[in-house]
Amino acid sequence: MLEALQNEQSLPYMIYKDNTVYMCHYKMPDDEREACVALLHEKYEFSKEQADKAIAYLTSEDVVERMLQAEHELTHMEDDKKYANRQYDLPPEYLAKLNMLTEIKANMVMAGGALDMYETTGELKYFDNLSLDPEDVKILKNVLQKNPDMPNKREFVAKFVYDGWMNDNNIIGSHYLAQAYAISSPKFNKYPLWALVDNQDAQNKYHERVDAMFENVYGIGDARKIVNPDFELDDELMKYLVRDNPMSNEALRALMTKDAQNAEQYAANIMAYLEKVKAIDADGVRTEEEIAQLDAYVQEMTHPQTERPSNDGPNFAATAARKSRGGR
Repeated sequence: MLEALQNEQSLPYMIYKDNTVYMCHYKMPDDEREACVALLHEKYEFSKEQADKAIAYLTSEDVVERMLQAEHELTHMEDDKKYANRQYDLPPEYLAKLNMLTEIKANMVMAGGALDMYETTGELKYFDNLSLDPEDVKILKNVLQKNPDMPNKREFVAKFVYDGWMNDNNIIGSHYLAQAYAISSPKFNKYPLWALVDNQDAQNKYHERVDAMFENVYGIGDARKIVNPDFELDDELMKYLVRDNPMSNEALRALMTKDAQNAEQYAANIMAYLEKVKAIDADGVRTEEEIAQLDAYVQEMTHPQTERPSNDGPNFAATAARKSRGGR
């Protein structure tokens, strides 16, 4: 394990290749633990507690624990494949939410398995594998232990996981918040322009995916009434997603979305603008008069009820012209 960390290799719990799932097991002599913890902190900013937990996972020979972790990872694979969590056809905010929700679902699956083990053997230790604050896990285990005849036990566990995960991870500084940003930001991922703007179609598509994801959670059942798809992302994450979104440019967004409600209409607006640009640039020269024509078109499309700004304001078409000639 130490050698893998020193060589900057990733340490997967499992690998899916050629329709086969491989469970990864690592060896770590006691005299290497301190160095491994230090490297996990340096490379991944793990706290000592997080590092100890990761090491326990990676070196565990407990078959049940390994299987629960496998179910966690397989849940992600299923969600990505069946519910298009990496399709980048929705605005970044929704992709970030889907990433967080698949983590919650994977923890629900693990919690369902841990509950099965508790009901069968009386052993509560498998709840320790959840991505929740250890103090929250202690509360969960105590409640279950003190209420053996609790009705709707799986619903209680699923709601506890949902609420606890949100409280612990939908906050700045959380590993999972950073993960959601990396997976959803337009800075790191390829989106078509039309997918970067929120609209009713995008909202409907997002809600359909969340509904399908939680309709039948393995080991839990229907968790749809527990999950709020319209939860608010951490303010800092939203700030970064807006900053990275090229459609935060008001002129471009207005140009694309004028009188449009879906991707096809967005594309038609952009194509109409590009056709005008193509016609004007057909001779390879863009005159001041032609620049003014493009400016007028942009103004008409984006601010039809307002007067044109003075020449002291930003010149959208002139800027585009300079960039087309290699300027900045």
